[in-house]
Amino acid sequence: MKRITFSLSDDIGKQVTGVAHRAAGGNESLVAEAALRQLFQRPSDEVDRLMARAHLDRRARTRGGWARAFWYVLCDLMGRPLYDPERTHGPRNFGDFQVVLLINHMDRPDDEDDPFTPYIAPVPATLESPRPWQRDFQRSDSPVTAAEIIAEKLREFGVQALVREEVNG
Repeated sequence: MKRITFSLSDDIGKQVTGVAHRAAGGNESLVAEAALRQLFQRPSDEVDRLMARAHLDRRARTRGGWARAFWYVLCDLMGRPLYDPERTHGPRNFGDFQVVLLINHMDRPDDEDDPFTPYIAPVPATLESPRPWQRDFQRSDSPVTAAEIIAEKLREFGVQALVREEVNG
């Protein structure tokens, strides 16, 4: 048996410990090995995508890093190009909707621990349009998970993810 030491985020560590206590007699390494076996059964392109997103989560140590990771993943999930990755607060178009990260303070930059609030609104808004929607994500929340939730909400609103040919053609 090979001994490997690695670090986990606090939330994943808690989940590993919980599963270990519930289903593996407290053996956290057994949980990690079972999870890795499942990972290694996935197609390599799916594993590569998961690793890229895990890397983005880890790089989101600053407020700007969180916002850049959020937009990168959201645009990827929806098949939209990420034209300006440094523009973290301007609206981005997704079909007949715009998504924007709201600012928390009008008179000063957001604090590092302020929540992130993606806001989705129809463009143009009509009486028949769905109501705008927003959700707060804490600074400690995964920007990848936040982007996945926002992408799902966009799909609920009827926005279709574009395939690469539609984006480039």
